[in-house]
Amino acid sequence: MTTTTQAQTTTVITQDMLVQVKLLRNQIKDMQEQNKRKTAIIVEALENGVPIENGLLRASLREGGRRPKWKEIVKKLKGEGYVNNVISHTKPGPPSLIVG
Repeated sequence: MTTTTQAQTTTVITQDMLVQVKLLRNQIKDMQEQNKRKTAIIVEALENGVPIENGLLRASLREGGRRPKWKEIVKKLKGEGYVNNVISHTKPGPPSLIVG
């Protein structure tokens, strides 16, 4: 078995390597689910006016919206009328949590 981490070359893909990838993917999935739950709790609290503890970090909600670049590109390609039609038939997304 030849493995070089810097050059990413290997002569054999070991079962250990595959297990490590599988475990990392499972950890990522678990962390994404935890993040989704924690974010939902904070978003709900902010929407209900719950104050934020003093400290280094801040949290706020950004209203879900359409991306301005999308609008500019479509306006150039299809015209203002098309853009207005799309906007009138869609709704902005849910608020996003900003933490920093």
